[in-house]
Amino acid sequence: MSPRAGALEAQRCVTARVPVTLHEVCYTPRMTRAVLAILWLLPSLALVSVACGGSEHVTEVASVSSTTSAPGVASRSAPAAVVQVKGGEAAGALPASAEGLPETKLSEDLVIRQLAPDVHLITHTFPWPANALLVEMANGDLVLCDPTYTVDAMRLVLAWMDERYGKRRIVALNTHFHIDRVGGNAALLERGIPVYGSDLTARLVTTRSEAHRAWVRASVDDGAIAAVFETQPMVPPDRVFPIAEGLSLTFGEEKVVVHHPGPGHAPDNVVVFFPAHRLLFGGCLVAAGERIGNTTDGDLARWGDAIRDLQRFKAFSIVPGHGSRLDPGLLDHTLALLASASP
Repeated sequence: MSPRAGALEAQRCVTARVPVTLHEVCYTPRMTRAVLAILWLLPSLALVSVACGGSEHVTEVASVSSTTSAPGVASRSAPAAVVQVKGGEAAGALPASAEGLPETKLSEDLVIRQLAPDVHLITHTFPWPANALLVEMANGDLVLCDPTYTVDAMRLVLAWMDERYGKRRIVALNTHFHIDRVGGNAALLERGIPVYGSDLTARLVTTRSEAHRAWVRASVDDGAIAAVFETQPMVPPDRVFPIAEGLSLTFGEEKVVVHHPGPGHAPDNVVVFFPAHRLLFGGCLVAAGERIGNTTDGDLARWGDAIRDLQRFKAFSIVPGHGSRLDPGLLDHTLALLASASP
């Protein structure tokens, strides 16, 4: 069966689940890719309620699933499980947890898991598991939310990205000034990759990095790891935006929103929202463990307000800075941990 014939057959298989008029779908390449993405995720999807019909549905999906590529870059699939929801927004359903997903192991402490055709979770355990997020945009560009702890680990990730994607434009973001969010910046900057961060993050990397580095060394039991942190550079982002204003980046027909909900885990913690996927990278502001975590730079009095502010995004999936849980219940989980934390 040819690829096009296979795609049309796939569309017929899901017509009962997504009530779109078939003749409006079969000859729409973007919709074909969206349907294939849905099929890729069907084992982990719950019943999706779709309220749409006819050409309006096709138009809304196309607006967030452009396959226009950057020069020299092959087109990619549409965002995972793109469907029409109330208000004309698109949504992407990811697994509720990264636990048990297949891993690409780059080193003993560095693994990558595919959450969707265009979304990867990067976890660097040095010594604590810390998450970074890589998202392929509709125009072929790659957005990296936070680097790894170390320059060497970040170089391994970049080598993997080169092998998987070839020559692409990469944009990186720092979500706050701690070493698990800026440690690999030097590897990005030496490649000429722009690294965006708030003005507050840039200032705190410069003024508080030594105090933070000392706390990390004192908290690490492994002497070899502590020795690495002794000399590990903490380089500020080179593309700075006012934290009060936030940042909006456009990639073809997709946008990425960087938002500061207020202090919590750190004064400068920002989150990154991918509207085409309804995916929120919460970073260390959002907790997934049994404890709230490091509070040395935290603001327990206002952390809860920052978490409640994130409800504005109505995210279907949330990626925390640490941990494998990915469901939107992480917001309530974080609030519960804060309620039991000491002031």
